[in-house]
Amino acid sequence: GQGTARLGPGRAAEARPLFEAAVAAQPGDLDALLGLANVVLLTEGVAAGRTSDRLRNPSNVPRPWAAALVKANAGKQARSVEGFVADLGDKIGVLRPIAQRAMCAGCHGPAEALSPAVRSVLSDRYPVDRAVDFKEGEIRGWFWVEMPKRPQ
Repeated sequence: GQGTARLGPGRAAEARPLFEAAVAAQPGDLDALLGLANVVLLTEGVAAGRTSDRLRNPSNVPRPWAAALVKANAGKQARSVEGFVADLGDKIGVLRPIAQRAMCAGCHGPAEALSPAVRSVLSDRYPVDRAVDFKEGEIRGWFWVEMPKRPQ
């Protein structure tokens, strides 16, 4: 059956390796890292990406199974949400929050505090950008992974 569960301490340990590299990456490296990871993971039947309730890139809309969770946790502090695991039938979905940190503020902090250069790039690349005005510790987005229950 299909269902969703909070990613508690025991299950969080199972999913943590999937996200460590992405969390440790420098902001400029993240797109390249996720792109490379997706090429490798797709051969194993695994898909991964990012999403948010306030999108910068419209192609990062939440997966259908994750949409209600993303919406329900909008504005919450990341430390209060460990993550979620969803039963997707023959797959499992994992959703982990991305916390707004000081290093994120240059692109995701208060819109009026963004440098003119950043504002210009964001305006050119993402004309409908909504991924600003996040506060320290707030959930800025989510890493998601879908993987087969059984190896391919």
